[in-house]
Amino acid sequence: MLRNHILKTAFFVLAMLVCTIGIGQDFSQDNYYVTLLRLQGEVDDDRASWQAIEQEFFDKVIKKNKYIVGHEMLVDTFDERLSEVLIVNIYKDWNDIELARKRTMELIEEGWPDEKERAAYFEKQNRNFSLYYSNQIMTTTKNVKIRDREKDDRTKPLTFYLVFNKLVDNPDDDLINAYEDYLQFVTFKDPNIRSYQAYRHFFGPDSRDFLEVYVTDSYDDLLNSFELDKALLMQMFPDEKEREDFIEIYNAGVVQEEGKVYENIPAQSKYLE
Repeated sequence: MLRNHILKTAFFVLAMLVCTIGIGQDFSQDNYYVTLLRLQGEVDDDRASWQAIEQEFFDKVIKKNKYIVGHEMLVDTFDERLSEVLIVNIYKDWNDIELARKRTMELIEEGWPDEKERAAYFEKQNRNFSLYYSNQIMTTTKNVKIRDREKDDRTKPLTFYLVFNKLVDNPDDDLINAYEDYLQFVTFKDPNIRSYQAYRHFFGPDSRDFLEVYVTDSYDDLLNSFELDKALLMQMFPDEKEREDFIEIYNAGVVQEEGKVYENIPAQSKYLE
């Protein structure tokens, strides 16, 4: 979890209907259900064509589905071929996932009333991705830094740094306190980090899953945040030995981590109200 390491849809409709989430959105309650759908891309068209296909689905379905209260589509910042895409939605209630699925089917028929045109659209959409995908359902936690969305430039994508953690079994109070202290005295004080949200496992193959999402205005701001975090940590623990002891405790809570950088597509963002 401690970020002291080096920065190391088109989508299948049926998969999306079963399991869809919201990431980088701003909410402080811990009863939102969050599902993460990771797709492997095989984009043959240029990115503008792919984005136009997805924009049509967003406008006709996602935007109009009241049960999906937040949505992001995240793409790999450094990969023009879109080899990985994350579909993101937020649900206020567990039952809303099923209600959203039913409403999505209705909106698909409304958006493409002609059966042949509907089939042609989804054939065109689905060809951009392989059959492989992974998904899981998570829930929000109390650990959040809320972004002031009035400062957003909606014409430019935001940078999302996602850290996929595997936690130790039964973390003790020392580990939890170290994590929350780091948030309070480092992450939340770093102006480069516009928002932070942590997600805990709810349904999926591994109950140790713990996802952290850092949102910045740009990739440069993300890099700057790493440097400032080091300085803030030194302010938190001026004594080197105390600092090293803290880091050791903090890092002991994680057995595995993977950090990846994405950007969103502003025109396909649906904010939680």
